Amino acid sequence: MIKLTEVFRESVIGYLTTKHDLQLEHFNKLVDICTSNTTHLWLPARTVGIGIKGEKSVKDTPIRDLAEEFVLECLLAWAKKTPNTIKKAAQKGTFDFIPNTFKQRVINKIRDVVRSHEEDFVEMLPEDYQDDEIDC
Repeated sequence: MIKLTEVFRESVIGYLTTKHDLQLEHFNKLVDICTSNTTHLWLPARTVGIGIKGEKSVKDTPIRDLAEEFVLECLLAWAKKTPNTIKKAAQKGTFDFIPNTFKQRVINKIRDVVRSHEEDFVEMLPEDYQDDEIDC
């Protein structure tokens, strides 16, 4: 049985060392591994739907979008390195932290969303409330 970290390492090496034909396949595998690490986490969708595909509306996927951005950011730091350097780094476990780091980024994003809606939890004053200001 192949370990998930080995698949992740192979996909990183594959993305950074192969030609454009297979890069999308490796990239999608990396994104899938990162998003599978966040299955019980939820970010509110930015929109109800962004289009129609057949008879269904296409839903917004903020976690997948965040994963794509995160994986690309991690891979761009290694884009100029030689294939031999990339393989050595993968063998040392340099890329093993990426899925867990992404999970923490999603948790931080959830916290940011919750913090940005603090005013939703403030109770309104009753209508008959009188502000008894003292005029000096």
